[in-house]
Amino acid sequence: MMRATFGLAVLLVVAATTQVKALPIVFSDDFNDETPGLNHTFADNWTVTGGTVDVIGEGTSWNFFPGEGYGLYVDMDGSTGNAGLMTSDPLWLESGIYALSYDLAGNRRGSQNDAVTVQVQLGDLVNTTRSLTYDTDFTTFEDTFVVESADDYYISFEGAGGDNIGMLLDNVQLEFLDEVHSAVVPEAASILGWGLLGITFGGIAWFRRRRAA
Repeated sequence: MMRATFGLAVLLVVAATTQVKALPIVFSDDFNDETPGLNHTFADNWTVTGGTVDVIGEGTSWNFFPGEGYGLYVDMDGSTGNAGLMTSDPLWLESGIYALSYDLAGNRRGSQNDAVTVQVQLGDLVNTTRSLTYDTDFTTFEDTFVVESADDYYISFEGAGGDNIGMLLDNVQLEFLDEVHSAVVPEAASILGWGLLGITFGGIAWFRRRRAA
């Protein structure tokens, strides 16, 4: 009876330390559900909070990647000549580690370089400026950050310039990577696990000695 009890304790420790959690996609937008147009006002997911942006690409007169399957994408310097600032709708994020990925390309029209500033929560979590030459193909970038407490957070992309020709943005995705682990918790769990294993083997040895006696 004692042997079965200790065996159950070990089984519970192993089960508790081998749980695997799925890594959910918290937010994703490839802009293909938008209605293309100049000086665009988004229907879903975003608000243009400064300047203007254009939604261009497949099916429009301004498709700079024909036949490459990119669909629609955003020109960060809209047709008013005032580069745009796009801010996401509020995103409820639990505490944890996140990865924000997005595709950027050069303007594909002029010879100058352009820049886009990427921020999460007004720069408190992410504040990155990406600059590309005009002929750069779509390239995936990623920023990783930590959310300490659950709350509403915002993603923003802001173009630079004022010549109607800006960097191109596509495939914005936010992924939950992992929980924020305290250094004390794993150590305590490890001590508990080894302690239970020690009790198990000690109990087996005691039981054998008792039978031998």
